[in-house]
Amino acid sequence: MYRQRERDLLEALTLGTIVLGAKRQVVHVSPSIQLVRDPADKVLDPFVKLIDQGLKGKRFDLNTDIEWFPDSKVRMRGEPLPNGELLIAFETAQESTEIVDLRNRIREFEFITSRLQQGIWRLDPEGIILEVNPYLATMLEMKASLIVGQKASEFAGEKLRCETDADGKGSYEAIFLSRTGQIRRVAVTSTPLFGTKGEPLGAVELITDVTEEHALRSKLVQEVLKMQLLANLDPLTQLGNRRAFDMALSHFNECAAERPFGMIMLDLNGLKEINDNLGHVVGDAAIRTFGDHLKSRLREGDVLARIGGDEFAILVKEVTIEELVQIGERIRQFAKASLTIDGLTIELVASVGWAHSSQSNDHLALFADRSMYAHKRVTRKRKAAGA
Repeated sequence: MYRQRERDLLEALTLGTIVLGAKRQVVHVSPSIQLVRDPADKVLDPFVKLIDQGLKGKRFDLNTDIEWFPDSKVRMRGEPLPNGELLIAFETAQESTEIVDLRNRIREFEFITSRLQQGIWRLDPEGIILEVNPYLATMLEMKASLIVGQKASEFAGEKLRCETDADGKGSYEAIFLSRTGQIRRVAVTSTPLFGTKGEPLGAVELITDVTEEHALRSKLVQEVLKMQLLANLDPLTQLGNRRAFDMALSHFNECAAERPFGMIMLDLNGLKEINDNLGHVVGDAAIRTFGDHLKSRLREGDVLARIGGDEFAILVKEVTIEELVQIGERIRQFAKASLTIDGLTIELVASVGWAHSSQSNDHLALFADRSMYAHKRVTRKRKAAGA
């Protein structure tokens, strides 16, 4: 595909260029040739056969005399273009180092971009696509010639995670939509282009398809979140486990000065006897039932966890000691539940104790534990006295 960039560079480094249409009409003439008064058809008459061959797709390259450049022989080089036009460049018979270097650089660029397994497009300042490489055309499921001239926004959705440095170079992620509706997640690196006077000419963007990588990354994130959830979950009651409780306690302790809190410990009485006499299936059902019962009575923002075989704990947010005592006494009243299995009703009762963050941060669980066991001893004495 003939490119504006190549034409501009050739005009800067050659004696002049001219582009002829299919009927030998002049499509473009470089400024250096426009200064000459001789009409193009008159000057090019001696080369009609050669030009016609060029318009049919045959390159030519010869040293000759031409009226436009009377001082010396020139090299006249014809390059057929994909659109049926013919580019003719006039150079000094002996090519300058700059022209040789330019031609080699263009060949290198064309070779790399045509085989690169990443997309490249060049945009004008308005975001119109001027060039596109084969890989990107394949990704968008369209011919390159149909993509050129359209706005980049027709293919790229909202830019995500944009970053731009002081030089205007940037990167972003976006969703590309192909002609058949295929959605591709891409990572784009962009660099601005400027003219000789600093005027913006648009940008070149390198486009990498990261659809599979993004899907894998999302899946891994979901797996990690799932593992984190399972790591903090008691599988029997679906409440938080000891690890989750310790993490919550650490957070509560950090804010204890501004937000005092309480800890309530509960121990399900008689679980060993239930397991020994009725089996562990019934014992597990008892633990689940009691956990659900506690959860239904929990305040919003409080944390409930099963921290051991028959032990539960509650972190009570933002309470004074007086408020914690009231809440603890209330929990002692409803820390009872019934479980009926195969016609057999089992009464579940827990011992309850508590401690306040103002008493101790380091040994709060110890104080709450002591309070709970004190309540357990009182309960046993009452039960024995009643017997």
